[in-house]
Amino acid sequence: MRQGFIQCGRKLIGIICLVLISCLDLYLQKKGYEKRNGGIPLQGTWMDYLFFLLGGRRRFDPSVDQVFVIPVRWLLYHLYLLYAVLYYPCRDLQYSVGDLMMIKGGSRRNWWLAKCIWNMTYMAAAYVLTFVTVICFCAAAGERAGLAVTPELVHALFDTGSSYAVFAPELSVYVCLLPCLISMALGLLLMLLSFLVKPVIAFLIAAVILIASTYLSTGFLVGNYAMPYRSAAVLSDGFLLWQGLAAGILILVVCVAAGMRFFKTYDLLRHPDV
Repeated sequence: MRQGFIQCGRKLIGIICLVLISCLDLYLQKKGYEKRNGGIPLQGTWMDYLFFLLGGRRRFDPSVDQVFVIPVRWLLYHLYLLYAVLYYPCRDLQYSVGDLMMIKGGSRRNWWLAKCIWNMTYMAAAYVLTFVTVICFCAAAGERAGLAVTPELVHALFDTGSSYAVFAPELSVYVCLLPCLISMALGLLLMLLSFLVKPVIAFLIAAVILIASTYLSTGFLVGNYAMPYRSAAVLSDGFLLWQGLAAGILILVVCVAAGMRFFKTYDLLRHPDV
């Protein structure tokens, strides 16, 4: 755990930068809206800023006259998180003492489980850092503290395609919980694939899953569950909370189990090409 954070900890600075850029973007959009509407204040909360960053994009329907727009903020955030955890497990096995620890410890399973725990802990730490950065920005900008998404601000500045005048309270759960869970699931999937193929190819596979999720609204593309814009709290026919939880937990369990089975026969002398 300590070695993983030593090698990948500096990449968390990039998360802070991405979050601050997103917060500044929303703040400037809000001020521009207020200026265009006679200075009427449009107050927001720190949850609005999280929703702006992690919300994703409304469903794309090619059957209607709708232009497909990639959610750049959402995509960059998730891709950067995956990049941050991409190389450490393979490099630990190839260049460090990972293989010796596996041999001396007498348990390949424990080595894999340790990497899984590190991966999930790193993702959780990145999200905690995201929340703290947003809260600090909102405090400095004089925004209200609160766990509720502001309907007035969302309908004025966000293109959610929602018909709800007021959002359900569980929208905050969609925003804070599901993106983190899906990031953990994709992080473990990426780590498993990086031992089966080259890490860069594993990263491309994960990137395809995320990009395809922005275009196709289907439960088979797990990236959809990381977009609160497409949740039942925003859309009447959106995905339910339990569906996102089930998908994320299923991927976590499958990746952990598949990794333990894979490492039973893994040739420690055949290091992954990184």
